[in-house]
Amino acid sequence: MSLGTAIVTFSTFELSDDDEELSLFDDESDEQPAKAATDASASADVNMIDKIILEKEYPNDLNAAKESAETTMKQLEEQYGDKLESAIQYYTSYNTKEEYQDGLYLNYLQ
Repeated sequence: MSLGTAIVTFSTFELSDDDEELSLFDDESDEQPAKAATDASASADVNMIDKIILEKEYPNDLNAAKESAETTMKQLEEQYGDKLESAIQYYTSYNTKEEYQDGLYLNYLQ
């Protein structure tokens, strides 16, 4: 695959392999994909694609999904306090509170 090749194209959105959010290659070599980066990028790409599709299919549920994710995060912040991000990293596959909140949002729409 050459850089700049479209991986996914929607009528109003194109995701290509040279987008900054796609880190398919190691910093040291532009020829060999980094396995962990490829796996993480693929997962992020699938989530991005899911989000685009689900937001288009369920426009009436977007506010409820956002509110649900925010409410859950507030409850978790009350429970875990400063240790919330550590708890998220320990108990889930997410690395940050923002990633986890995005996951909650996407799960609601699914």
